[in-house]
Amino acid sequence: NRVVRDEIEEGGVSIRGIPMVDQGAKGYCVVASVQRLFEYYGIPCDMHQLAQIAGSDPDRGTSILAINEELGAIDHLFKTRFNCLAVRDRNGLVELIDGRYVGPAVPEADFHKMIGKSIDAGIPLLWALEVGAYPETPPLQEQTSGGHMRMIIGYNTQANQIYFSDSWGAGHERKTMDANDAYEATHGLFILKPT
Repeated sequence: NRVVRDEIEEGGVSIRGIPMVDQGAKGYCVVASVQRLFEYYGIPCDMHQLAQIAGSDPDRGTSILAINEELGAIDHLFKTRFNCLAVRDRNGLVELIDGRYVGPAVPEADFHKMIGKSIDAGIPLLWALEVGAYPETPPLQEQTSGGHMRMIIGYNTQANQIYFSDSWGAGHERKTMDANDAYEATHGLFILKPT
């Protein structure tokens, strides 16, 4: 089982064994995160292959609708199912219906339940967010800001934290952020799992 109770921090639950893929200088955070997820599932792929299939533009960044389109284009080819759990609109986090229509609100408690349920099942989540808006541990080395995709790999209800991983190479395998801050920073929360 890859889901482990944290020996370091009481109350922590995390997924181990997620391979690192460094996105490099390109804006490939989405496809690098997907490659990491697929390798975790044992599905062979390469971020450059994924970028080509999804029509990723390394300079375009990570708009939520672009992410939805890209991941929707990839999933059936790799025998996975993609689902957008929540996106941010001007009123807060909401469900997305048919990939484009705003659905009901996703309150913070439901957001954390989604994370807990997925992590407990051994499924990391793809997390689009505004980087640099809230503190994280370890802190960012330089002032970085803007849209980015990470993977949520765990949570700690006692410490009120989420654990996440970045596709920035060594040293970015496991980080933490306050759970309330994570909710506020979120642009989108996505699940991509084998069928």
